[in-house]
Amino acid sequence: MRSLFLRCMCLAALVLGVSAPVGWADISVTDGTFYVTAWDHGVQGWSQKILSPVTPPIDTFREASAGDSRSRTDYLFSTSGNIGSFRFDFDQERAGSRWSYGRHHGHMYFSVDTDLPYSFQGSYELTGEQRIYLHTYLLDVTDNQYAFHNMQHSQSTVDESFTLGGAGGDSENIQVGSLSGTLIGGHEYEFFHLYSFQAHLSSDGGASAVGDLQFDIVPVPGAALLGLMGLGLVGGVKKRRRA
Repeated sequence: MRSLFLRCMCLAALVLGVSAPVGWADISVTDGTFYVTAWDHGVQGWSQKILSPVTPPIDTFREASAGDSRSRTDYLFSTSGNIGSFRFDFDQERAGSRWSYGRHHGHMYFSVDTDLPYSFQGSYELTGEQRIYLHTYLLDVTDNQYAFHNMQHSQSTVDESFTLGGAGGDSENIQVGSLSGTLIGGHEYEFFHLYSFQAHLSSDGGASAVGDLQFDIVPVPGAALLGLMGLGLVGGVKKRRRA
């Protein structure tokens, strides 16, 4: 069955004018560091935990605690050939004293050796008030251009909620590119994000925030390729039945 599948893929490649899948392309994570930070200004408490290196596979978490502030991020990263999945889940609390915050931020650098589709999804939700800030981008380092760039910043909306790719900030919003696109083979990329909230105006009763971020690199065969694969499989079944 595997040899039949490969023959169908190669036939589709000849018809569609793309490279045959003799060897799958690779996603290479070259560098990166992620930081989880908590700050309670009332007790002058500060804590930061670091995840580095960030080479998949990764299934772990980092948690920082300082006074009544706490920040935790769960990481689930995997790559296999030309398929990659990078998942972040955020759970944060901050003290009520002014300037206290919870935060996660960091960078990951990677490259691909052939054109591959990517997609983003994510959210960030505040229970409380004052500042909440979501910032994510995918920078093509080779061309020095953003493939995707989204920033949402609110300073006074109670129980604010952001969806990645939106423009929900009451103070500032930036949107460049779209949540899905194509990575260019041979190029290096920087993937950055910052999820942060803070009592920046005055002391209050404290607040919490939860969020998530998913970055996927998952090739999807085109309709014509799927059709040719289907014809090849049906033909192979009929041939075996006649035999």
